[in-house]
Amino acid sequence: MDTKVTNTNKKGFLSKISDKNKVYSVKLWGRMITAMVCVMALFGTNITAFAATNDASTFNNVVDFIVTWVQRIGYVVGFIGAVQFGFALKNDDADQKQRGLMTLASGFVVVAICIAYNELFKSAV
Repeated sequence: MDTKVTNTNKKGFLSKISDKNKVYSVKLWGRMITAMVCVMALFGTNITAFAATNDASTFNNVVDFIVTWVQRIGYVVGFIGAVQFGFALKNDDADQKQRGLMTLASGFVVVAICIAYNELFKSAV
């Protein structure tokens, strides 16, 4: 009473399609290629959207607000890194020193990026 389920189809799925339904397969591939070309044509075209005004001051105000707050958060992260490094010096813990210096450096990198944005793009306007 040995019950085994065996697959009698040794050719595979693709050979089954190409052997029995060659016409259907060609039509299917033709439709798939046509659909892909239509999707690529849809996403590949440029769509022009006209705004009511050509004023970019609202966008600039939002970007300035975000840059200001990211800079402040960078200062806070740098301060937290300095505190971590200070506690690590007190306890003489090498891993904590490394974490503190990495946090300090990452906070000041964020601040430097914000300052560079202010220097480069604010003076151009």
